[in-house]
Amino acid sequence: LAQWIHEQQPDALLFIEGNLHVAKERSDSDKYFNNKRINHFNRKVSELADNKEIFYIDVNEIFDDEDGNLKAECTSDNTHVLGKYYKDWRDWILTKAIEK
Repeated sequence: LAQWIHEQQPDALLFIEGNLHVAKERSDSDKYFNNKRINHFNRKVSELADNKEIFYIDVNEIFDDEDGNLKAECTSDNTHVLGKYYKDWRDWILTKAIEK
């Protein structure tokens, strides 16, 4: 996919964002959707980044609690970030911009 994007947009920089963690309650009770598996997935995805044209960014730094779980106040279903935090997410993404 990255190669196809570069064929279509040779000057584009590609940013790959890690998956969000889930809240502790979900992580502790779900065999598949838990933070250990999400961390493994994110590590694998981060290996696609060459930090020249493809960059990995990890939004968990703004939504995690001190134990690496999605903060309880940021979710109502232990899985998804509440819409009121989308602006914070957008603002955070904008801090990751890189000029070529």
